[in-house]
Amino acid sequence: MGKAEKPVMLVGAVPGKGAEDVLSLTGPAIGDLVPGLTDGERGPRSVWVLFLALGVYESHPQLTKIRTPKGVPGMPDWVPAGYHDFQKYRVRDGVTTVAFDGLGYAGFARESYEVFKRLRRQGTIPGGVRFQVSVPFPEDATRLFTTTARDMTMLAEAYEQALAQDLDEIAAHIPADDLIIQWDINWEVIAVETGDIVAGKEPMAFRIGGDPFERYRGYLGRLSAHVPERALLGLHLCYGELHHRHFLEPGSLAVCVRFANDAVQSAGRRVDYFHMPVPRSRHDDAYMAPLAELASGDATLYAGLVHRTDGLEGSLRRLDALRRRYDGPLGIATECGLGQRPVETIPELLALHRAVADRL
Repeated sequence: MGKAEKPVMLVGAVPGKGAEDVLSLTGPAIGDLVPGLTDGERGPRSVWVLFLALGVYESHPQLTKIRTPKGVPGMPDWVPAGYHDFQKYRVRDGVTTVAFDGLGYAGFARESYEVFKRLRRQGTIPGGVRFQVSVPFPEDATRLFTTTARDMTMLAEAYEQALAQDLDEIAAHIPADDLIIQWDINWEVIAVETGDIVAGKEPMAFRIGGDPFERYRGYLGRLSAHVPERALLGLHLCYGELHHRHFLEPGSLAVCVRFANDAVQSAGRRVDYFHMPVPRSRHDDAYMAPLAELASGDATLYAGLVHRTDGLEGSLRRLDALRRRYDGPLGIATECGLGQRPVETIPELLALHRAVADRL
């Protein structure tokens, strides 16, 4: 119970054949360094919210599909080539309220937790490590797949209600002392960064209406009420990660700091950690300067500064720049999940996490 005190955090997705494969890799490699481990978010979940399109939206009777991705050669046909290529859905004429009969997160968590417990009993995963469930916020789950403010608002409301039910089911199955819930927050961050619209650029080509920061605060308070007090709660703040590219390059950590500072008040419960991105090229003071204003109590800041492409030297350069502006509880991570990376690169990347953690 309490803040996340371990030095390393895995955001979510990790390539592998399934939960057993992923946990058998990550447990021995860095299990002693992390507060929790995920099941790897395999299959369509490896491309984050795309599994919602395939498993929830595609066959929903209140929705109709209006665009199919052109795709990427060599990848499954449901993977879009870019943000301009996502499958799109429209709420059918005459529908005034959309409802989802579950999202799938609870089912994945129940199934993978059984594998997690067995591997922990066998010693593959160290004792004291929790099971981490990473779930997107409502705008993250819907903005990519809609084209109008009306449709997105209806889908976001339906998603939030269904997610609350999934969270209750997860909490009923996994003991709170063994659980981490992580909010994956991407398009809420970008909406605040851009003023809720980037004209002509999907998926930000339309404005939803109202204050995007107030929307975030509402989601945070309502959904965090479904996280048991003894569970850990974290926020992964993101700028997009499709085919290893951000939708928008952050100018600094100012928006992330604003989200984190407000979460301490808006979540309605303890927040144990925040994850913020540090792009490979950003080891300058201008990017890190907003951290001087971070006021998140004893929550751990996991800085997404580990990049395989420039290894230990580059990661330490970013770490040194960050330390000049922040002296609070600190851990390290990659910028985003690892699900789209070649599986053969993961052992090297996990070893890099350990090497950087040794220098904290």
